[in-house]
This record gives sequence, structure tokens and C-alpha cells, in this order.
Amino acid sequence: MKASRKWVCARLATYENAAEAKVLERIFVGRSGKLENTVFAMLTPDGKTILGRAGRSPRFSYGDAAELAAAMDYYAQAYLKKDWGERGLPKVQDYRLALNIAACDGLPLILVGSDAWEERLARLVWQKSLLGQAIFVRGSSRHGATLILPDQFGLSGKMLYRLPQDIKADQLAELLANYQSGPKDARSHIREGILQGVNWETRIPVTDPHSPRR
Repeated sequence: MKASRKWVCARLATYENAAEAKVLERIFVGRSGKLENTVFAMLTPDGKTILGRAGRSPRFSYGDAAELAAAMDYYAQAYLKKDWGERGLPKVQDYRLALNIAACDGLPLILVGSDAWEERLARLVWQKSLLGQAIFVRGSSRHGATLILPDQFGLSGKMLYRLPQDIKADQLAELLANYQSGPKDARSHIREGILQGVNWETRIPVTDPHSPRR
């Protein structure tokens, strides 16, 4: 995590965005020759050159976290800038996907309804106490910014709290900590989804031979 602070970390949508899928296919495909559900690569700032080796995960190229961090530090030196400038709010592309990601990560979702609120939250969420503590999405909200708790499978959400305009970083961090469910057990989660007939329809067809179809 410390090494990643020197990078712009992008979490792409894989089977939820056709344009992004084409980018990922140019970076890595598995033995099937098709896009797999996960792709990992370190790229130059222009996104054209792969640094090191791309794969399905960091384990394809690095034995452990220390080895990965050392590689990230090494490659970052050639491109690192001291002044990052203003950082925007890290948003998911749409509400449907944001709700699902929030459920997968065990995090609350913040629905942002205006430019003013987006700028306000962007000034807060890059502080250490708030890094990775919520999922954000821009959408229609008459309340400005709303805290939403996803259901177990990320198919629906419950509106919990309207953020006050004068909220501080420590207050927001404390609020978000109350609604984090933590990691799930993948096997039991999939089994329960099958029992309940839960089905997630991706935007484009799933081509990963190792991925469950539900």
C-alpha cells in the first residue's frame, strides 16, 4: 500500500465496459486467448508500455508483497513527480456497478449529486484516514451526498444518511467505519447466491473459463 502511493491505481471494469475490455485484452489474455476476469500490469504514464510483466495477478511475476513493492518503487523513480496537483474524486462509472463493488468490498457507498459535493469530497478522501474507506459514484441525488448501504449481493441499497455540508474528514472516517462489513468467504457467498437464485448480468459476455456464471 505504501508503494502504491507513488502510482495512479486504476480499477477497471472488465466485463462491465466494452472499451476498457479492449484495453485489457491488449495487456494480457490467458491460455484461452480471451479476456480473463482479472488483469494486473504496471504501465508507463501514457499507458502504452508495460513495466515488468503483466498477468492475471501480481503473483504471476512477483513471489510476495515485498518483491512487488520493490518493483513498484524501482519503476516509479523514472516517472515520479513531487507535485501531483489536485486529485479528483475516485468514482465508479455508474450506480449499478458501484453498488455491486461496494457489496463485494464490504464498504458503504456514497452517492454524489452535484459538482460542489464532488469537489468537497475530493478534498477529504485523499487524506490517510479515508483512503479506501468507501465507494463513490456520481448520480442523481436531491440530498447532495448520501451514504448508502448495499445489500449482501449488491443488487439493491438502503439510504442511511445525508452528509452535512460541513462534515470533516475525521467525522466522515468514523461514520464510514460503522458500515464496513469486512471480507466475505467466497465459497459460502457463491453458494448462498445460487440458493437464492441471484444472477448478475454483465454488460459484455464473460470469457474467463475460470469464472462462475452466477
